[in-house]
Amino acid sequence: GGKKEIFKFAATGNVQITSKEQQIFGDDAVYDTDKQLALLTGKNLRFINPKETVTARDALEYWPQKKQAIARGNAVAVRADRRVASDRMVAQFRDGAKGGLDLQQLIAEGHVVITTKTDVARGDKAVYDLAGNKAHLTGKVSITRGASQLVGSAAEVDFKTGVSRMTAGGKDGRVQALFVPDANKGANAVSLPGQKP
Repeated sequence: GGKKEIFKFAATGNVQITSKEQQIFGDDAVYDTDKQLALLTGKNLRFINPKETVTARDALEYWPQKKQAIARGNAVAVRADRRVASDRMVAQFRDGAKGGLDLQQLIAEGHVVITTKTDVARGDKAVYDLAGNKAHLTGKVSITRGASQLVGSAAEVDFKTGVSRMTAGGKDGRVQALFVPDANKGANAVSLPGQKP
């Protein structure tokens, strides 16, 4: 008899992993003690803390030592009025000021859609700094506000100030823009020469 060590736990059926400030849900889970990895599969996969919810369709990985969650398949992260959706998402957390974890950064890949109260930004990949409320999108990028839209290959979007910087790329090297003024807002109304706004 040598010592036996448990290196893997498996749980099946309505799995819930709970710590002080977060909960993780799934149908099945495997926890690898060597890797410090919890892998959850099944339906209704979700990671919840007081500020954010991260959900996935195919699998949800949680790396407690790295303070990281990886959502695969229809991955969605929601915080208040902000929503990020993609095929795969890496959520990087940090220690919160009052304990628990705060979501610091999202790296989203594949069919990325970032939605706020005023904007919808799309791209192939995005790195979203939630603390600064800024995102860098690449690929086939579009930013829509109301009926107005910018299209290009990369963008820096500041959701706090509402300022976006689009860059060109690809074969034609162009940024395309469609601006539709809001006639209900005097400051934004556009008039032709000789007309009143």
